[in-house]
This record gives sequence, C-alpha cells and structure tokens, in this order.
Amino acid sequence: MSTEYENISPPKFGRWLLSKLINKGIGYQIVGDFDELFNEIVKEKGIASASIWYWLQIIKSFPSFIKDNLFWGITMFKNYMKITLRSFQRQKGYTAINILGLAIGIACSIFIFMYVQFELSYDTYHDDAENIYRVCKSRKTETQLDLFAPNVIEVAPTLKELYPEVIAYGRIGTRGTPRVRYQDKYYIEDKVMLADEGIFDILKTNFVEGDKQTALVRPFTTVITKGIAEKYFGSEDPVGKMLMLDTTAYEVTAVVEDCPPNTHLKYSMLIYLDPDNMGPWHAPWQGWNGMNYIKLRDDVDVAEFENKIHDLPHRYIGEELAQNGIEFTLFLQKITDIHFYSNLKWEAEPPGNPTYVYIFGIVGIFILLIACFNFMNLATARSSKRSCEVGVRKVVGAQRRQLVTQFMSESFLMVVIAIALAMIFIILSLPSFNDLVQSNYSISDFISLRLLMFFAVLLLSVTFIAGSYPAIFLSRFKPAVVLGGNIRKGASGSLIRKILVIGQFAISLILIIAAMIFYNQMKYMLNTNLGFDKNQKLVLEFNRSMLNLDTYEAVKNEFKQNHYVKGATFSSSVPGRWMYLWHMWPYGMQDTKDQMLNCFQVDYDFLKDYKIEIAAGRSFDREKGTDQPGSVCILNEAAVKAYGFTNREALTHQINRENNQIIGVAKDFHFRGLQEEIAPLLMFLMVEDFRYLTLSVDTDNLNETMAFVESTYNRLCPEELFVYFFLDQDFNLQYQSELKLGKVFGVFTFLGIFIACLGLFGLASFLAEQKTKEIGIRKVLGASISKVVVMLNKEFIKWVLVSNIIAWPVAYFAVSYWLQDFAYRINISWTPFLFASLIVLLIAIVTVSYQSLKAAKSNPVDSLKYE
Repeated sequence: MSTEYENISPPKFGRWLLSKLINKGIGYQIVGDFDELFNEIVKEKGIASASIWYWLQIIKSFPSFIKDNLFWGITMFKNYMKITLRSFQRQKGYTAINILGLAIGIACSIFIFMYVQFELSYDTYHDDAENIYRVCKSRKTETQLDLFAPNVIEVAPTLKELYPEVIAYGRIGTRGTPRVRYQDKYYIEDKVMLADEGIFDILKTNFVEGDKQTALVRPFTTVITKGIAEKYFGSEDPVGKMLMLDTTAYEVTAVVEDCPPNTHLKYSMLIYLDPDNMGPWHAPWQGWNGMNYIKLRDDVDVAEFENKIHDLPHRYIGEELAQNGIEFTLFLQKITDIHFYSNLKWEAEPPGNPTYVYIFGIVGIFILLIACFNFMNLATARSSKRSCEVGVRKVVGAQRRQLVTQFMSESFLMVVIAIALAMIFIILSLPSFNDLVQSNYSISDFISLRLLMFFAVLLLSVTFIAGSYPAIFLSRFKPAVVLGGNIRKGASGSLIRKILVIGQFAISLILIIAAMIFYNQMKYMLNTNLGFDKNQKLVLEFNRSMLNLDTYEAVKNEFKQNHYVKGATFSSSVPGRWMYLWHMWPYGMQDTKDQMLNCFQVDYDFLKDYKIEIAAGRSFDREKGTDQPGSVCILNEAAVKAYGFTNREALTHQINRENNQIIGVAKDFHFRGLQEEIAPLLMFLMVEDFRYLTLSVDTDNLNETMAFVESTYNRLCPEELFVYFFLDQDFNLQYQSELKLGKVFGVFTFLGIFIACLGLFGLASFLAEQKTKEIGIRKVLGASISKVVVMLNKEFIKWVLVSNIIAWPVAYFAVSYWLQDFAYRINISWTPFLFASLIVLLIAIVTVSYQSLKAAKSNPVDSLKYE
C-alpha cells in the first residue's frame, strides 16, 4: 500500500468512544495498541476496510460495556438508596417535616393551578375555536356610547349571505324562566334559550339522542340536555314527548350532553327560534336581541373583515338611524376572549375576572415557594450533621460528582414521596375543594397527560431548586476543614439560608395582609348602607302574566292579613335583579339628551316599603288622581345628573312623551353591587309584569310567617310553584365571586402559613440542637432560661423585621390593584400591615421559643456531653 496511509488516526468520535470503553476495562487495554492495529489494516486493505473494522470492534464491545455499566449503575443506585434511607432514619423528625411541608405545598399548588387552568380554558374546546366570533353591536348617540353582547336577529344570516369569509352562523337568545311541566313534575327552569339549527355548527355539542340536522328546524320543538331529560323523564326515552313551557307544548326532538362548566353560554333547553314570528313589536334591524355567532375561514384577516362589516346596519336602516342621531355599528369578539375580556351589556352570564385568576396563580406559586424554601433551609441546616460523612467519603476517594448525585438523589426521593403524599391529600380533600371553589372536579381530572407532564416538570424543577444548593454546598467541603470541625459556623450563618427565611416571612406577610384587606372590603360591601332597606324582605315570584292592574291589589291584601306581614309591594324587579335597559330622553330632546336608563315598574307602596328617600319632588301617591300608570315617573339622582339637570329642573320635564311627567327625584341607592357605580334609573307605575311581591315581615316568628305565606300563595295560585327568596341573601349573590375569592384566599393563606410554621419549627429545632453545647456552657456560667430563649429568638426576630421592608410595598401595590375593580372600596390603612407583622412575629416567637425552652431546660451535663 502507498505510504500516504502511514500514521492515519481513527475518527475522533470513535477514538473518544473507544477510550471510554477501555477505561471500563473492556476491549483493548490502551488506545495506542488499537491505533497501531488500525494503521496496519489501512496499509494492507485501505481506509474503507479499516474504518469498517474499527466500528465493528466498537460495536462488539458494547454488550459487555452495557452489562458491566448496568451492574455498576444498579450497585451505585443501591448504595445511594441505602445511604439515603439511613439518613432519613437518623433524621426522622426533619425528614417528616420536609416531606409533609412539601406535600402540602404541592397539593395546594396543584389545586390552584388546576383551577387557573380551568378558568383559562373557557370555550377552547369548540372545534375551530380560534375562528369563532360573536358579532356584537355598538350604539352611539351624541351623549352616550353603549356596547352590547347581543345583536339584532338579521345580523348573522346577512353576513353569511354577503361575505364568503363566513362559513357558518348560529343565533341564540334568552327565553326567560318558564314554568316547565311534564305529567306531575313541575319546575321553574332558568337556563332556557331560543336557538336556530345553525348553533350546532358553531358550538361543539354532543348529541345523545336525535339528529342535529333536524333537531331545531320547525316551530314548537326543543332540544334538552341530559340533565333535564333525567329530571323530567327518568329512564323514559324523551324524544317525541311533549313538555309544557308555561302554556305552550313543545316536542322534544333531541337530547344533548350537559354544557361543560368552562363555557360562557350555559343552557338547559333550546327552543326553536322562529325568525318569521318575532311578535308585533319586531322591526327590521331593531327587534329581537340575541347572541349572533359566526365562523370564519382560516385565511381571513379578522381586522380587515371587521372593518368591512363595521357599518352594515346603516345600509338597511341608515335613514332612520340618522334621523334619531344614532350610530349603530358592528364589531367582533373572539369566543375564547368572552369569559375574561368582555364587559358588555346583557351578557349571557357575568364575565370572569382575570385579576382573580392571577391572584390564585400567584398564591399557588407563593405556597410552592414557601415549601421549597423550607426544604432548602432544612437541607442546608442539616449539612453540619453530614459534614463528617462528606469529609470521610472524600478522603477515601469519592468524587464531587458522586456526592452531588447522592444528595440530589436524596432530594429526588423526598420529592417523589412528597408528590405521592400530595396525591393522597388531593384525593381526600377533593370534595372540600369542590365546595370551596364551587366546581365539580373528579379524580379523573387529575389523571391526564397534561397533569403527568406537570408532575414531571414539578418533580425535576423542585428537585433541582430544592436540592441543588444543599448538594453543591455539601459536596464542596474540604476534608481537612470538615474533619477539623470548622464547618458548623459557616453552615449555621449561611447567607443563603437567611435570604430564604426572609423570603418565606415576606411571602407569609403578603398573604396575611392581602387576606385581611380582602376581608375588610367584603365586610364593607356586605354591611354598607345601600340607600334602601334590604332586611326582613321576603320576595315571592309570580307568573308575570297571571296578574293585572285589576287583581294585584287584592293579592297584596291577602298577604297583609297576617300581623307578621308589615308591608307588601309589587314590582317588575328588585335590587340586585335584571331590569329593563331602555333609551329614554326628556320630551323634545331626543337628539341631544338620549340616555340609556335602567327601568322597572313599581306600585304605589314600593318606595315607602323599601325606605328609599326622595331628594326632590314627591313619591307616587294613589290619592292623587294624576298619578296613573304610564303618566308619571321618578328618576334617581344619577339619571338627573346624566341629563345635565338639577333636581328641581328635572321636575319640569317629561320622559319620552308629553304626558309622562317626572314627579320626583329619588336619592341614589345601590340597586347593583358595589362593584359598579350607581347607574341612571327610572321607576314608573306598574302597567304589567307583576313579577315580584316583596313582603316586609317580622322575623320573630319566621316559621309561622312562612307557613302562612306559603299556604296563601298555594290558595291563590294552585297551579303555580311557590318560589321565594330573602332579598338580603339574594342581593349578596352579586358578591359571590368575591366571597369565593376571600374563602379560597383565606384557606390557602392559612395552609401557606402552616407550611411556613412547619419549616420554621424544624429550622429552630435544628439551630437549637446546633447550639446545645453553647447553651450548656451558658447555663453553667449562670445564664437564665429567659436569656437562652432571647438568644435563640433574636436572630429570627431580626429576619421578621427585614421581611417587613420587602413585604409591605409589594402587598400595598397588589391590594391597590385589586381594589380598583370596585367602584366603592375601603381606604387602605396601616392596621392590616401592623397586625400582619405582629402575627408573623408572634408565630416566629412561639415556634422558636418552644424549641428554645426545650433546649434551655435541658441538663447542662447532658449538653456538655453532647459530642
């Protein structure tokens, strides 16, 4: 062969791999011998043959390499586990505290993150959810701009007809709360909606029985959910059967799965929407208002399409809109944005609050951080106990990598045990969690690929975060220093541990301050003067079409026969419930003073029974012949201000027509929750819609009163259900999300503090143990128990004081941001900050003092024999 092949080196990667094999005692003893053989083959047979031979030798070595390494790995794993278990056994208390704290922290964080994930998943389950939009409307006049979630019935089909970008549409709207009857089963349903067949092309719907192509194609048909089918029909097949809604019979054509909880549009029954029979009040592009949904093609530029359809209504009723000074435009809203980012009028349900979700997420992170901080604190504190072990192992040849692996594997095992324990906690506490957040999670929700991935990330990240510092810290000890006994001071005074304890105290302070301010805000909302009397008000619901002007007074008098009923008044709505939302204007000023007002009908006794004060003018008076239904009305101060009038000036005007006189101005009262500013309101004497009867009752003998009221109602309305509520409880339902937040925040704050106490208890115990000899010497020299306790407490007290500097500004800005959601809110005082500091300080002192007293009361002789 040519001399050009002399001294050719094998491939670099192969040479490196071979060196690893040789180092394990496999194959050739030295790489140089192998290189010599390689060069001989090159000379005899060429480079190609030599290379093939080279790689075949490496491949032949692998089975033996794998076998020996597997044996070595198993042996090392057994050794690591044996050392780990022995370490756990020697430190039972600290190990238990570490695992328990971490398990509770992981369980809490998983609960919170599951809830956050659920809130963020609203309406993402629909097919092509990224292409589904709700077509909303904007109505602008010279004085007001209103944005509405529902739209007129013509919008969706017109868009489908005119624009090829739209591939499907569907419409759905409220039907009210009808009385639903099947044979002897009779209930009031509050999630009944009108819909067309196209809604099934937009919203993902799983049909249990029936065909979606024919389910809602003819009048007087209904699609019901599985829950409604079981409620009314039991094991019967509901398809083809008739349900009575009020006085109309509807044929059941299909059964669908219940709406998932993570949708903004929840219904129990869908009734055929007949676009050709919308009632005598319907006018083109101005009548029925319902949700209009469209599905766009994948390639559509949404902003450009929205601009194209912006002024569509003006093509059809532009002249009429111009005459009334109204600008009626369309805009799109992505279906996945509705739950969090919609603040429009007439929503299908109250939108969620992303602030609360962020708060929950932050609390979850805080709790997990506290648990990890505890883990790191106790692990590094225990380093003094392991220092001699590290020194001996280094003397006999242990490498730093092996020590890091040992300590990381200990952390890994503890985290695995903590995760397993956390899952047990989750299973046991799941019913309580569902009650707390008003959800319906099941164990199956925690068995998913996403959650397994979360566990994997959690396992690796917590192992790394919680175990990396102890592993690196311990493994870098120098044998001479360790075995010389000089390591303890450095370990006990670790800067990292001080930072972690301060961080833990700071997080606890933030949680306590926030929880206290949440509580104060809720207390303020529940107890503040609303401007009307909501106490001892029993409200009965009537079929709105059952009574009229000729009969309602007789019904009131029947209930007033009982001496415990102090007053009775009819109205179309009550504070806290839905009201009409109409455009109203002072007569002759439609072009300049059109305002949208909340309106409801009341009888002559409403303002008196509700104790609503009059700021100007007078209340309704049945003795005055001029106070007739439809001829007089009362505004609140907010409405007068919206029109730009003074109270006295308002009394000279009529509303909408010449014979509808403003006779009074009521003082502003909160007919909505305190999250909102008091809106303009108009009250007028009842003409129809006798929906609610409010009874002012004496609660001294509530059982007797309720028995009388129920029997009277059943006698007067034998075919109706007896439905009632207490006004104060019903009004407070508007604070449901805030109350839920307060409960959840309170529970998880308590758990976070409990975890912090666990870690503090373990750390104080260990530090007291470290100072055993010092305590013994001090006691021999005459130190009292109180001096020993103060000595051990003062360092923790110093950490608490430092943590206040961090926690106070963070907590202040956080709660200030949250309080911005409320139109009426408390002022932030220093009291919660000082009180929270005292609580954390007290927790630290009590926890540390327990261990301090235990150490201080020990026999000095035993202390000096400690080592």
